[in-house]
Amino acid sequence: LILFCSLFYSWLSQTASAWTSNRYISSCRKLSSISLPAFDFSSRAEWDKFYQTEEETSQEHVEWHSSIPLETISSYVAPDSKCLIPGCGNSKLPDTLLASVQGVRISLQDSSPICMSQMEKKYGSSIKGYHCGDATKLQDQFPSLEEKFDMILDKGLSDALFCDEAWDFWISNLLRGASEILKEDTGIYLLISYKLPKPTQEFLQELGVEIGLEWTFDIPLVSNNR
Repeated sequence: LILFCSLFYSWLSQTASAWTSNRYISSCRKLSSISLPAFDFSSRAEWDKFYQTEEETSQEHVEWHSSIPLETISSYVAPDSKCLIPGCGNSKLPDTLLASVQGVRISLQDSSPICMSQMEKKYGSSIKGYHCGDATKLQDQFPSLEEKFDMILDKGLSDALFCDEAWDFWISNLLRGASEILKEDTGIYLLISYKLPKPTQEFLQELGVEIGLEWTFDIPLVSNNR
């Protein structure tokens, strides 16, 4: 599922009926051939173990929601834009962005130091920033931005947070932080995730009214039934 979210502050708090709600959906590939029984997708320790296992078994990468082509995601990124990929993992999305979006400036973020070390080794200076930390505290990782982000690309990060019993707390923190580092009026949060149940959509909409995020679900020609 991909959720398309734009950031604005003008009159949203007074006009709850102003935003619309659609959904964007994709499917997800299995985790290569790695066996990870009872994997806790919301655990940082589990993800460190995952990336270490990949490194030791020479697994190249895992592409979450692989049924949505990376080129399709890249088509929503404007030239010369400043983009953040939180919970980036070792996706090849940066490769596609660098190859297809002129002048794009990418920053990568993940909670796993092993993952971030692998990504920095792979991309070097072609990526503008590598940030290892908690994605639910983005405002703390980017406390004094001279230029806020044009787009945040969430490809599977929220799926991991949804696995926790306190998912509403973590998602709320993630989006509150995102709203602080996105450009006002023009900033976009693009969420690629599984299909969300109606109560979750309503939660995102209510939170959006509070923090200035206008959600659009089901972007045409890209969504599927998952």
